[in-house]
Amino acid sequence: MENDVIANAEILFEVTTPLGFSVRTTAEYWQFIVTIKHPVMLDRLADVQNTFDPDEIRLSKTDSQG
Repeated sequence: MENDVIANAEILFEVTTPLGFSVRTTAEYWQFIVTIKHPVMLDRLADVQNTFDPDEIRLSKTDSQG
């Protein structure tokens, strides 16, 4: 059901991470994030998108999956 909701919504952005998985959000959900959850992020969309292109990725010392 969640995929159906996203499929019918306006995708604000979708990026593929260096680890090969896709991250996306809709314009509607972004509005929820910047008005309810994290208002300080209102004008930080580009900064959020840039976090998915890190300078460095490290192997976890405690996570046995990665």
